[in-house]
Amino acid sequence: MKNSELLLTPMQLSSMAKSLGITQEDISNGTGISQSQVSRLLSGHGKRQSKAYIEICNYVNSCRNGISPELVRQNDELINALASVWDGSARQSAAIANIIQSLGGICTISNPKPSK
Repeated sequence: MKNSELLLTPMQLSSMAKSLGITQEDISNGTGISQSQVSRLLSGHGKRQSKAYIEICNYVNSCRNGISPELVRQNDELINALASVWDGSARQSAAIANIIQSLGGICTISNPKPSK
């Protein structure tokens, strides 16, 4: 992945997650990284260039900004999974898209909008 432009300092990342209402447990569930490792990385103990730290940054940024097509293209695991099951047809493309959309909410975070 080439997401180094999305890397924040641990303090910035932790602050952003808190402002979005994202807990360490949400990050752990969304990334598959243990909550204790999420805690270590957000507190600045660990490597900012590690795969886990980059995944956490991507998760928090995607919850803030939504998922961009570029972020999808840069996710080798997702692209390889798609390539392994898609036969290239429009019909199967629509079926896979429907399945993926039915999984919506993987990055859903309960963050009520403030009252005006």
